[in-house]
Amino acid sequence: MLVTVSVMGASSFLMGLLPTYQQVGILAPTLLVSLRIIQGFALGGESTGAQLMAVEHAAATKRGLYSGLLGICSPLSQILANFALFALSALLSADDFESFGWRIPFLASFVLVLLGIYIRMKVSETPAFEALKKKGEGARAANPLGVVFKFHWRTALRLTLFFCGPAALFYLIVVFSLSYLTKNLGVPKQTGFMLLMVANVCAIVGALAGSYLSDRIGRKRALMIGSFCTLVCCLIYFPILNQHSVAMTMAVMGAFLGFTQFQSGIQPCGSPNPSRPKRATPGPHCRTREPTCSPAGRCRSSRWPCSMPFMVHRGPSSLSAAR
Repeated sequence: MLVTVSVMGASSFLMGLLPTYQQVGILAPTLLVSLRIIQGFALGGESTGAQLMAVEHAAATKRGLYSGLLGICSPLSQILANFALFALSALLSADDFESFGWRIPFLASFVLVLLGIYIRMKVSETPAFEALKKKGEGARAANPLGVVFKFHWRTALRLTLFFCGPAALFYLIVVFSLSYLTKNLGVPKQTGFMLLMVANVCAIVGALAGSYLSDRIGRKRALMIGSFCTLVCCLIYFPILNQHSVAMTMAVMGAFLGFTQFQSGIQPCGSPNPSRPKRATPGPHCRTREPTCSPAGRCRSSRWPCSMPFMVHRGPSSLSAAR
């Protein structure tokens, strides 16, 4: 996980040093897309590792709540980023912002990378992993990716397809909407950044609400509620934006992003309510409903694929979810 945070930070820093299209032509957007792809791989390992650590530390009846704490990280970072851009756009002229102002947050992220590496080095292993070490079980999975594709490819595919929706909608709101508001509807940039900050506050509330509700009524029911509300928001989103009303735009952006993160707050625990766990059945096939994988990459009591160890493990790490 030290590698993932380092790669993410290095990619962000290099974005602040990218040449312009006027300087190198098509190479500029090519480099930008390449760095974003690298960030995506780093994010996959980073977020998966964080989810695993959170779930392993959580009690069985609070896994949803702990998942929600992870769900607020993305909107919280968006709030800080948009606040930085809001301040820079207010302090700098339009030409200065387009010239060098947008680079400042990317270059300043290097400080956060150093802080992240320091914190990561101080993080201890989870109780579940320490218990496995005491039992003498090996920490490295033999072939977790092979187990996923052989026994759990249907589950992995279903989960991938399901969460493609919330992920795509999140970036539609926080990235495309800003461009649409400022370029198509003539909304000032400062107003656009302010709208996104408010929407991300709603996203934090949504993530915590979804995760809390999933502990009370079960993951499936909570996800169905979030999916239905997100679909409604999706249908009315652009018609309301086109009304040129700041208040209506703020409301629909907040609701849309809130219900999108409502689902993402449930995603890390990824199973129905574990308050009534079934008997664990060792082996490569998932039998029951609690998300937990053994160090050998074999699902002991889950319908959750054992892809997490492959994505985050390159050394001693937590691979077994806490009961």
